[in-house]
Amino acid sequence: MGIEDIIGIDGDHVGRKSLEIPAERFLTADLGQIFRLARQFDLVLPLEVAEHIPKECAKAFVDSLTRLGPVILFPAAILFQEGNQRRKRTVGGLLGRALSGKRICGDCLT
Repeated sequence: MGIEDIIGIDGDHVGRKSLEIPAERFLTADLGQIFRLARQFDLVLPLEVAEHIPKECAKAFVDSLTRLGPVILFPAAILFQEGNQRRKRTVGGLLGRALSGKRICGDCLT
């Protein structure tokens, strides 16, 4: 896709052999706690993450994302989506409250 400047961040449970990015571009963090990097990105894309964040950690997660860049493309599970351990954190629900006070622009594709 022509994108060379990427960083992947996830918990230490992720096996390095399963990565689709170079291992040196991967960092581990507790995504339920505030985490910071010494830089920002043009786009922050939290894939398959938000629905797994516990309710009490949503604000820390959103705060961490908004520090990483000015634009966040925020895919999240839709309400009542089936799946393992999904906590149904839709942007309109819990994450919506965590995004309160942030400048957001939303769109919904069905």
